[in-house]
Amino acid sequence: MKFWPLLLLPLLLTGCEPGRRAAQPPPQVQIAAPPMADISVDPLGGGDSSSGGSALPGADSETPAMPDPMRGSSDSGEAPSDPLAAGGDPLKGPVMPTRHSHWLRGRAQGAEVTVLLNGVRQGSYRGVVDRDITMKLRSGLNFVTFNYQPKDTNSSAQMEIVESEHNPPIAPLATFRSPPAPLSATRTPQPLPQVKQTYSFIAK
Repeated sequence: MKFWPLLLLPLLLTGCEPGRRAAQPPPQVQIAAPPMADISVDPLGGGDSSSGGSALPGADSETPAMPDPMRGSSDSGEAPSDPLAAGGDPLKGPVMPTRHSHWLRGRAQGAEVTVLLNGVRQGSYRGVVDRDITMKLRSGLNFVTFNYQPKDTNSSAQMEIVESEHNPPIAPLATFRSPPAPLSATRTPQPLPQVKQTYSFIAK
């Protein structure tokens, strides 16, 4: 037949013999592309889950955010209180509770006098006393207590609460004078009793 050689030509070109399958093409290898990074995560935002992002690698989700130094360290997020908002002036110091200064003045000889202002102990004094007690008082009614402890029959004491800045000076607001020693103590040496007196006064 004239067409038989033409039928064998494709087999010769492909290198296959009659009755054998043509060689299969090599399988194609598909390489998966790496996943796209989540562009919704702000690298400066700390990975806040509430904004839809995820935490940065190695970040601890339990670690609290750093506080803003301009907002203070309050957990409520409020700004630090203004020291001038309370009426105080850090340059002038504390405000006096009264218009006038008040002083504890006097002398204790051979004795000890313990002074309490409004129930708060202010100390025990011997010898000459001249102390500013203005910041220990309150405007209006105050109480002062003198605990007098003599050492012998020659002991004595006198203490006063004085209000200053008056011209001419005014009388003391409160005065304590130790009573004389009992006659029995002058004859037979014995411990002298403690004397306690409380006075009220108005501080202006």
